[in-house]
Amino acid sequence: MNQVGHCSFQSNYKDKTVKESEHKVFFSESYPDDGTTPKVLAAINLLDCNTHDRNTRIRVNIKDITNKSFIIHVQSWSDSLTWRVDVQWFASIDKRIHIGHIKHDNLKGEQLEGHDGNPKEKSSRITFPTPFQADGPIPSVALALKSLDIDNYSGNTRVSINISDVDREGFTLTSSTWFDSYIWEVGSYWIASTSSEVQITQSIGTIDDPKVFREDSVKKIWRTASKETSVSDNFFSASLLHSRLSVRHICGLTQLDLEKQFTTRIHVETNPSTNSINKLLTKFSTWWDSVCYTQNASIISAICLPSEQVIIKMDCELPEFPPDYEYIFFDGSIEKDGSISSGCHGTTFFVRHKLDKHHYALKVIKNFDADKDAYLRELNNLAELPFHNNILRYFTSTIFQGRLFIAAEYIDGCTFHDLLQLNPSKENIRTVALQLFSGLKHFHMKPMVHRDLHQYNILLRYKEGTKEVDFNNPRCVVIIDVGNAKQIAKQGEGVSFMNGNVKYFSPERFENQPFNDKDDVWAASYLICELILGKHCELILGLGGKDLNSVYVNDFLREVVVKDNELGSIMKRVLSAREPVNRPNSHDVQEALAKIRL
Repeated sequence: MNQVGHCSFQSNYKDKTVKESEHKVFFSESYPDDGTTPKVLAAINLLDCNTHDRNTRIRVNIKDITNKSFIIHVQSWSDSLTWRVDVQWFASIDKRIHIGHIKHDNLKGEQLEGHDGNPKEKSSRITFPTPFQADGPIPSVALALKSLDIDNYSGNTRVSINISDVDREGFTLTSSTWFDSYIWEVGSYWIASTSSEVQITQSIGTIDDPKVFREDSVKKIWRTASKETSVSDNFFSASLLHSRLSVRHICGLTQLDLEKQFTTRIHVETNPSTNSINKLLTKFSTWWDSVCYTQNASIISAICLPSEQVIIKMDCELPEFPPDYEYIFFDGSIEKDGSISSGCHGTTFFVRHKLDKHHYALKVIKNFDADKDAYLRELNNLAELPFHNNILRYFTSTIFQGRLFIAAEYIDGCTFHDLLQLNPSKENIRTVALQLFSGLKHFHMKPMVHRDLHQYNILLRYKEGTKEVDFNNPRCVVIIDVGNAKQIAKQGEGVSFMNGNVKYFSPERFENQPFNDKDDVWAASYLICELILGKHCELILGLGGKDLNSVYVNDFLREVVVKDNELGSIMKRVLSAREPVNRPNSHDVQEALAKIRL
């Protein structure tokens, strides 16, 4: 299973600089906890730093890798002034993929006086941890710059990393500079693969007009070079066989040639070409006063989980609300300020990723330190969430200056509460019930207990471009908000939690007894009963049998069965079982629902 993501480390103001920062990345789906550590590669694909009378010093490392997460550490030091570094990452446990890194020190261009005895290039033979199969293909190898320490007083920023002599046991990596440049350090990540799910191409970009622009007005002037490269004809079509997977691209810089007296501003990105399904379009960019002659890059295309990250990391004070970041902006099409919802703990914003153009929901919790344990529990729950059509996808989170940012998929749709006003047909109600319990069953298999199912924690997607619920979409129903969820050691283990909407509490929860996943089943069944009846019910079913309310409970269930005998009878089985041991679990309910006619 391959996973891909992106992290941006940046300063908001020109008098601030990224010196040292790190971010913990949670995989969108955890790898098996069997002692196998995922292999992670990091690639710099954007660098913005002041190189006028200053040296270029940047270093990116990956550390603390587990089956659930890892840390990206970015460092700049001494007199360097770095405004922004963007890092793309790739992770895998595929045995057909090897990942490693190496650095070379003290490289001297042939025209540079001084530093006698230092060569213009250095080579190292890389040996794979285990050789590739003797009867298999020769591996494809790609490189990506991970660190640079360049003397900009001596000459321009000139660096190149190259591959040669690739065989099944290893390859040769060569780092070099030329003319009057001097490099204190150049570090590289490398990846070698024989996997059919990874393809590697090379792209060379020469900016057509490298001249510096002098403008009186303060605005960014972009100069770009776009190059088209090809992948095999069946690569993209192979990803279509996996409904969970998609193709993502990592760009790793492999060569730079920039003028020293101006700022270093470089960016490389790759997207599918509009001309052909098996072609990629790589765009090399520079902007403002930067003078760039050449950028080269390795392109790593991978079939992977769609785990594109939306991460913000800034070395400056945040304003009252999240600002218009380089990679995120807030679309005001929902409310004037762009917020979707707001509560006592924070606000959820409707945002758009400026690179992939996709929309996301960004939850911003202002006073993270006030209830850190609860929020850390929520982060752990997000990291443990299983992938399923009917469970909200969470992508990443970051904690910065007392605020917690959580990025999740954006659902253009309505709440379960809204659905009650729409009087859906019997067939559509059955569809909603089946999808709700399908997601719940997958949730319980983790095993986790949601503990807070109610009308506002279930969303239904609209048909694209409309305000009409898309009941034909297998991802129509989406369970959200797992802040109160609890992971349990095994199915059936009891938990406790008295916060939440008491209307949907199970009998055992009302008695303040430990409860398990059957409490979620109770709540979901009550919600489906309300949908069958087409109205909000004030009856607290969990109290039935404890007082005179039990008479009304029986009448309530009888009315549900009259409205829809097949579906209502399944819900009655759940809500009549006051002892959890006698109550069907989500798997039982989902299987029963699958057998009735839609």
